[in-house]
Amino acid sequence: MPQTAAQHKQKTISSLKWSGINQIFKQSLNIGIGIMLARLLSPTEFGLLGMVTVITGFMQLFNDFGFGAALIHKSDANETDYNSVFWFNLFTGFIFSGLLIIGSTFIAAFYHNPDLKIIIISISFLFIIQAFSYVQYTLIKKALNFKVLFFAELSAIIISGCTALYLAYNHYGVYSLIVQTLLNSAILGIIIWINSQWMPKFKFSIVAIKQLLKYSVPLMGSNALGYLLGNVDKILIGRFLGTASLGLYSRAYSLMIFPVGQISGVISQVMFPSLALIQNDKEKIKTIYLKMNQVISFVTFPLMALAFVLAEPFVMVVLGPQWKEMIPIFKILTIVGALQSVGTLVGNIFMALGETKLYLKVNFFSGIILILASIIGLQFGIIGVSIALLIATISIALPQWYLTGTLINLDLKKYTTAFGKNILQVVILVAVFLTPIIFNIQLSYQIQLVIFPLMAITIYAILSMIINKNLVENIIDTIKNKL
Repeated sequence: MPQTAAQHKQKTISSLKWSGINQIFKQSLNIGIGIMLARLLSPTEFGLLGMVTVITGFMQLFNDFGFGAALIHKSDANETDYNSVFWFNLFTGFIFSGLLIIGSTFIAAFYHNPDLKIIIISISFLFIIQAFSYVQYTLIKKALNFKVLFFAELSAIIISGCTALYLAYNHYGVYSLIVQTLLNSAILGIIIWINSQWMPKFKFSIVAIKQLLKYSVPLMGSNALGYLLGNVDKILIGRFLGTASLGLYSRAYSLMIFPVGQISGVISQVMFPSLALIQNDKEKIKTIYLKMNQVISFVTFPLMALAFVLAEPFVMVVLGPQWKEMIPIFKILTIVGALQSVGTLVGNIFMALGETKLYLKVNFFSGIILILASIIGLQFGIIGVSIALLIATISIALPQWYLTGTLINLDLKKYTTAFGKNILQVVILVAVFLTPIIFNIQLSYQIQLVIFPLMAITIYAILSMIINKNLVENIIDTIKNKL
């Protein structure tokens, strides 16, 4: 039965609530476990896993074949579609696992590191584990039932994280990270199966697969291209600068993406299934798109500013001196994170409107810029790659925002001014943090870690009520009325 506008709004907000709760707990646990693992392990060990996950992450995009998004977009998807996708994904899961095992020798040779072979073989079983729950996971998302995902993902993170910490403490090195990855997916899949109301049947239709491929192939190609080219910096760093450099870079990027994921990730994963339900109402999509980007920038911009200011004390006190070379990398990447946060909904617009072929072209253009930037930046070391990524991100953002706007009748000026007030608040906030430097006031790392966050919250709250009062009131009203 079609939903009314009120029902759609209520379900979307409820999903945002559970997705938000999920993201807060998930990211907090991940960053906490990650910090403890960083103190037990070295950059080299994180670099070893980073070399492998760049490849496995790319292969995972093909393992799903974009069918998850296709099933969400298809309003009349039926049992034949779901069963066909389940068996197809399971088959490709075994194929990809086998390919990775066969290719382990060549990958290890590419990186000039024979230790990678056994690591790759161990992680290859991830494809089979994940294939068993792709459809169930998709159905839960399509129903906007993010409450189930919250408990499933939280349980998986806690159990796998504690296991990894135990293994790292007992000197299992990089294998503690591998066990964490495999165990997380296995536990998540088991809980999803238990809570899913759908069970696979022995049905398969090649016709159903072909119909879904019309939507999923361009999307899969776009995502695969975007992922490959978006990770070209890590591939080049691992190949030419070594495991230690890759460990520093990947850890800096992971820590940067945590604050971004707190809000933009929450909204992004809910918005696609939600917008797919109203894909014919572009005016409504435009309104939601603008409001969501206002909320995203309202939260992520100050988080990135605070992360920039606290980069040195955080690394030296929390992670330890062995990670001090990460500080300038992390600072540069916080600016990248701010820009990326307001671009996270771009893909949702293309997918919800069925413009997957156009999305492929957009990612192809973006990829060319990222490749060229990474190659040039590599000549100047790991800092050069970081700066190159920042320049590439700026060069890509404006064309992407413009093209997205043309799909929903939104001009670029109106879009950028939607979060103009948030930028003003952050500029004032950063100016306040620069005061101790201007007046040569020396503060210990520990004092900065305690005082600066409290100052940021207080100052930003005051500025918000002065500069951005309407947005704050809308957020508060939504929380009171719906959550």
